[in-house]
Amino acid sequence: MSSTTSSIPTNLNLMFSGGALTLTWPDDHLGWIAQSKAVPLGNSNCWFDILGSQSFTNLTMPVNRTTPQIYYRLRYPF
Repeated sequence: MSSTTSSIPTNLNLMFSGGALTLTWPDDHLGWIAQSKAVPLGNSNCWFDILGSQSFTNLTMPVNRTTPQIYYRLRYPF
């Protein structure tokens, strides 16, 4: 991880196109880990790291209409 990696939280930018969701975040957040969960937000213990996401500042995933509630966030790598 670069010494220029920001430790200040940021927003994810979302774009939907052609049946896929693209998440992007600023370049100075390279090293942060994207997480997802597919259960109601009230259960705070069910976030899962998206493997390899700390190596990029964008992710593109196909949308599965049978799982309509998927949430995403970034986690600072402690």
